[in-house]
Amino acid sequence: MKTRRNRYNRRPILTPIILVVAVIAFIHTHLLGQPARQIVHAQTTTAVAAAASMPTATPTPTPTEHDRIVGYIKQVFGSDSDKAFELLTSPTCHENRSLDPDAVNVNTDQSQDVGIFQINTKWQGVQPKFLRNWQVNILIAKQLYVDDSRSFRAWTCGKELGI
Repeated sequence: MKTRRNRYNRRPILTPIILVVAVIAFIHTHLLGQPARQIVHAQTTTAVAAAASMPTATPTPTPTEHDRIVGYIKQVFGSDSDKAFELLTSPTCHENRSLDPDAVNVNTDQSQDVGIFQINTKWQGVQPKFLRNWQVNILIAKQLYVDDSRSFRAWTCGKELGI
């Protein structure tokens, strides 16, 4: 049997294969007719019923930055995280109720309280760009807390709340 070659890439043309596939499709569709469709329908029905009975996985929502901050405070402060959240969110005196990592408060001496725990740039000698990283801010707050006998007296609100 001679094969025709395509003038562009010199490979045999697939016309005979396409013709065979078309004949098989015609035979399957027109000559086998209804029984073939019933078998396909039965398989489809069984597959759909099986899929309907299987439990579906509930997608896990992606945590927001706020959720990650709350989780990190709990991780870093451990059993003392309640005190940390009291300092941050107490209705009477709060350092950073919204847990905004970009929060900045300029003091009368022109120093700044920056980040989640409002760490003071003057007293801690840390540049604000580092304190805006909420993980760094939380770790510094934890170190200050531990260094001050596990208290938040270094913060004005910590003194007022007695924690």
